Amino acid sequence: MIVTPGVYLSPSCSMLMTLVFCGAEEDQPKHLRVIFILFEAVFGLHINWSKSFVYPVNEVPEINRLAGILGGKVGEMPTTYLGMPLGANSKSKNIWNTMVEKCEKKLVNWRSQYLSLDGRLTLINSVLDAMPTYMMSLFPMPESVLKKLESIRRNFLWQGNGEGGKEISSGEMGSEQGLWKDVIISRYAMEDSWTTKEVRSPYGVGLWRTIRNLWPKIWRHSKIDIGNGRKTFFWNDVWVGQNSLTQLHPEIYNLNQQKEATVAEANNLDTKEDSLQWLRANNGKFTIKSAYRHFDRPAEMLLPWPWKIWKINVPHKVACFTWLVAREACQPQTKNGVDSFGGLGATLIDSLDTLYIMGLDEQFQRARKWVANSLDFNKNYDASVFETTIRVVGGLLSTYDLSGDKLFLDKAQDIADRLLPAWNTESGIPYNIINLAHGNPHNPGWTGGDSILADSGTEQLEFIALSQRTGDRKYQQKVENVILELNRTFPDDGLLPIYINPHKGTTSYSAITFGAMGDSFYEYLLKVWIQGNRTAAVSHYRKMWETSMKGLVSLVRRTTPSSFAYLGEKMGSSINDKMDELACFAPGMLALGSSGYSPDEAQKFLSLAEELAWTCYNFYQSTPTKLAGENYFFNDGQDMSVGTSWNILRPETVESLFYLWRLTGNKTYQEWGWNIFQAFEKNSRVESGYVGLKDVNTGVKDNMMQSFFLAETLKYLYLLFSPSSVIPLDEWVFNTEAHPIKIVTRNDRAVSSGRSGGSQESDRQLRTRKEGRFRVHH
Repeated sequence: MIVTPGVYLSPSCSMLMTLVFCGAEEDQPKHLRVIFILFEAVFGLHINWSKSFVYPVNEVPEINRLAGILGGKVGEMPTTYLGMPLGANSKSKNIWNTMVEKCEKKLVNWRSQYLSLDGRLTLINSVLDAMPTYMMSLFPMPESVLKKLESIRRNFLWQGNGEGGKEISSGEMGSEQGLWKDVIISRYAMEDSWTTKEVRSPYGVGLWRTIRNLWPKIWRHSKIDIGNGRKTFFWNDVWVGQNSLTQLHPEIYNLNQQKEATVAEANNLDTKEDSLQWLRANNGKFTIKSAYRHFDRPAEMLLPWPWKIWKINVPHKVACFTWLVAREACQPQTKNGVDSFGGLGATLIDSLDTLYIMGLDEQFQRARKWVANSLDFNKNYDASVFETTIRVVGGLLSTYDLSGDKLFLDKAQDIADRLLPAWNTESGIPYNIINLAHGNPHNPGWTGGDSILADSGTEQLEFIALSQRTGDRKYQQKVENVILELNRTFPDDGLLPIYINPHKGTTSYSAITFGAMGDSFYEYLLKVWIQGNRTAAVSHYRKMWETSMKGLVSLVRRTTPSSFAYLGEKMGSSINDKMDELACFAPGMLALGSSGYSPDEAQKFLSLAEELAWTCYNFYQSTPTKLAGENYFFNDGQDMSVGTSWNILRPETVESLFYLWRLTGNKTYQEWGWNIFQAFEKNSRVESGYVGLKDVNTGVKDNMMQSFFLAETLKYLYLLFSPSSVIPLDEWVFNTEAHPIKIVTRNDRAVSSGRSGGSQESDRQLRTRKEGRFRVHH
């Protein structure tokens, strides 16, 4: 089949068309639809399915049903694409003639009309978009055709518009001759020696209005060539060095009575006039064209707009979106971002391996450039050791393992070194918060000085991997000491309360849960064993995990009347009939760990995983929006009822569906994932991304897209419909933020060489990856 999705860009550029070839099997259009939705989420664009078509190639059974999966219409072959029949020989220049003539004819009709520079640029883009030439890479364009289009564009842009003819084309600001300069001065009057007053009227010399708006940029790339000094102000103009004398000597300037004196009043200089030298031209003369070319250059911008209009590039709103994800969290409804993690670029770093895995090479290179040039960890910010480890260290290490680019390893080591003082406690149990600039570790006040179980026991994967990649064992020593300390007094049921005293290494009276603040500790006991390739060196992790799974079984309860299995929470000897959506990682964990048991035990735990996954799926299906709340309560005769009713795009259920599909091959889990995916699309999708819901019962949206939506939720959905050869589970292990880390066989002994030595409070919208069980009150 051939699919032609239409991408809506803006009112002036409504459609871009492209071709996608896929098979006629049902899985392929589903997978393709997932990719399109991910494209919409990442780029903030919208695919107009009413203008999209599915074309059958030869005989395709059930073509209408397959088109329905994608949401498009069924088209008929033969057809045309970009005005050309499909299969045309792109090397033939003749097939381009119609397009080039169409472009030239449209622009010629406007040549004699009054248009400002902005108007001409808009018209050029509109004419070329209408063909459209953004997607010409499908048919490689001959160089002669490309040059012809460039010639048409340039000729229309700089000549023939009735505003000064050749004067405008050359456009020399420094010239003493010409009607152009006289008209400008008489129309707007001079503000100083070098430029006119600002152009505020909507009418007049439109081209000059555009140039005048660029004046601050032009001034920064110019210098004054002193002649007789009459045009140059002694104190306020930049004529010596890189700064004005006012900036260099403010005290003397304040004492001076002649603040508007010119250079001529202070010196007896040359008789020639002062002139302004344009630094971006070899001859020093300013021209409109040179300014346009200079400010046009993508290299000047971190995330460039594709001014070369016939090259495929990300539209401006996409570039803006990519800039926003360099913030900590995106606010798609208001199209801005917030720095909720101290300016560490959490969303961008969290998304690096997602971009790489999905083959979004251009966007990945832009993100890499930001990491190389802008990522700085030397910040006076109290960071969560846990969140920084799983998102930033994990994201950078994963990207290094995938790409082999040492930049990411160096950055991971930099931030890890700043976190290390958190482990400088008497027991080796780390503090959960540390200042990245000053290295002062502490715990949040609301824990009573205790450390949190998940925050203290979820750094092993990342720090062991860092030691393996760098050869420096200090990272591994710190995190393995934590496990050795906890193993000394590990309970028979393997269940630990969520609070631990960092000085004594003992647990405090608190909840036992596989939800918030407990979950990923148990996850990492299994995954460090997998990371080490299941050798004797990591066997104690597996033993601790199996002990904990006995405890997990003791927390399993079932509802009436539907017998949904769920994991209760324990406080002392009592069980609370409540389960966090966060605990929905457990089915995937159980499925992943079942292979280490005997066949009978493995089947028992796999069956439990499938039962719990069914419950988690029904967390979604039981609400009007088909999206899960934050947690659920279970009462006799009522099965389940939503407790905290917001949804912040969490990934745990989709994560478990991914593992169960990979390990069982049962396509039911793909169907469930597809339904969850459609619920996100229906309820959370906005123009510039996805947002959470304030209430899954009413569907009222919030204005936040957490970084883990791109790092985890969309990645697991993508992998759920990808072949098993994409990030195979026998070669990679995912950290708790879905960052894949390469499995490296360990034959060393557990490190125990000495002791050396959280989530900050936030409102619901800035809630961290694993936080959510308790609200903080001051």
